[in-house]
Amino acid sequence: MKYRKSKYVLFLFAVFLLVWYGKYNRFFVLDYHEQIQLFRFDYFYLLSYLKCAGGLSRYLGSFLTQFYYYPLAGAFVITLVVVAIYLLFDAICKKKGGI
Repeated sequence: MKYRKSKYVLFLFAVFLLVWYGKYNRFFVLDYHEQIQLFRFDYFYLLSYLKCAGGLSRYLGSFLTQFYYYPLAGAFVITLVVVAIYLLFDAICKKKGGI
């Protein structure tokens, strides 16, 4: 039980650090990346991405990039993606009997 509680505390601390770093870093990479990005909610725009291999992941990446205009929203988006990857990896490891 103690291990489980410390795991959640560590997880919440990591989420806090990711949001804090994403919001207050001094490089502002997210802001500059968003300035060259244009996302349209158009059927033909979606088709232009789906013509290529891996187009759906590029389309989703472009959708998430539009939130970088607001530094806090961009930090939350990056944090949510990292947390989703962690939770998916944790579920796979538990299912396979690993970690």
